[in-house]
Amino acid sequence: MCRRATPQQDSAERYIRESEAQWADAVANGDFSVVQRIFADDFIGVDPDDGSMYNKAKAISWIQTHHSEYISNHLDQVKIRLLRAPLLRG
Repeated sequence: MCRRATPQQDSAERYIRESEAQWADAVANGDFSVVQRIFADDFIGVDPDDGSMYNKAKAISWIQTHHSEYISNHLDQVKIRLLRAPLLRG
């Protein structure tokens, strides 16, 4: 059964898409303030190349060190799945 997205879900998906696009741009232009703004302090990411994990500080450091290797950076495809947590009954 396919349910229609609520306005809150649409808003969340739009925020995620925009934030992902800003992150991609930040990689190329060295604007690590984007990561400072959109990543939670306890962010944990997984490198798609080798599966290693990284945190917010490492993401910022990586952008500072590697942004000059890029002419541009953008997303081709983004797939977002919003999952609803089950209701807890006490």
